[in-house]
Amino acid sequence: MLPYEARPIDTPAIELPEEAERVIPVLAENAHDVWAFARSSEGWRFGKERELSNSTRTVPPPIKWIALVTEWTSDYTTPARRIRSRGKS
Repeated sequence: MLPYEARPIDTPAIELPEEAERVIPVLAENAHDVWAFARSSEGWRFGKERELSNSTRTVPPPIKWIALVTEWTSDYTTPARRIRSRGKS
């Protein structure tokens, strides 16, 4: 098996239209939902505390997007906004 080789995209070369700003929150919420769904699909269960052992694999229940603090939602929205802002510079 070959080692992973990261190949980042040259985002300063990408320019998105202004309308893309409206889509960013929708895509960010979807990314959060995909993440939460994946935890369940990967065998994680929801419990009071995080437990990483192979037999237990529990995490606290996911928080609905609307209830997340801005600090957490920015993890999803900031990367897309960086593409746009770099493209406009």
